[in-house]
Amino acid sequence: MPTHADATKNDGKSEEQEERKKKSFITREAILAILSDEEVAKLSAAEARPLIQGDDYVDLEHPEKGVLKVHAGDVLRPGTLVPRNAVRDKTWSAIVAMLAR
Repeated sequence: MPTHADATKNDGKSEEQEERKKKSFITREAILAILSDEEVAKLSAAEARPLIQGDDYVDLEHPEKGVLKVHAGDVLRPGTLVPRNAVRDKTWSAIVAMLAR
């Protein structure tokens, strides 16, 4: 039979997961907020062409993973990625700084 301590432990884990999910959402929204209209348009165009091995990107569904690199065989979901080559250097630097927090 579970004890009160066990329930607290499970609740703590659940709260930790919720906090990570909340931080991920905030980061995703923050990343999208710093993109210029031109960069948003480039992201839409970038969805039409696949990333190639070695390209850097951020996955908006999992920004907590930071900057990722495309490897052979990766299956990437268009519409959830911010490829480095779709944004200005200044914007990419701001995204990297934001993810480092």
